[in-house]
Amino acid sequence: MLSSFSEDLSCCRELSKRPLLDIDKARKRDKEEAALERESKKIATLNTRMAILTKISAA
Repeated sequence: MLSSFSEDLSCCRELSKRPLLDIDKARKRDKEEAALERESKKIATLNTRMAILTKISAA
């Protein structure tokens, strides 16, 4: 009886850890996606500036 209870308890502990791991993974992914988005905006801004400078220098 005690052994069965112990097994059930360990199973519950494992299941309770999973959502926390999933949340941590989701947060990490969100941070990475936000960083990539910021970098892509910087690159787009630089590309726009380069296009403007190219047009000015060609004139």
